[in-house]
Amino acid sequence: MRVTFDVPGIYGHICLPHYEWGMVGLIVVGNDLSNLKAVKKIRHPGSARKTFRALLKELEAA
Repeated sequence: MRVTFDVPGIYGHICLPHYEWGMVGLIVVGNDLSNLKAVKKIRHPGSARKTFRALLKELEAA
């Protein structure tokens, strides 16, 4: 599967079968963090919440 991102920003990626166990990731397109506030408002279940929080914290620190 191939995905093309035409709009800069932060995108979340989830593995549907393992989403609640925290198998997630972030994709940053074009070094654009302008939608960071909106991304941080999204609520996730289980371990996905912890993983996304850690990834966003790491992104903000970079």
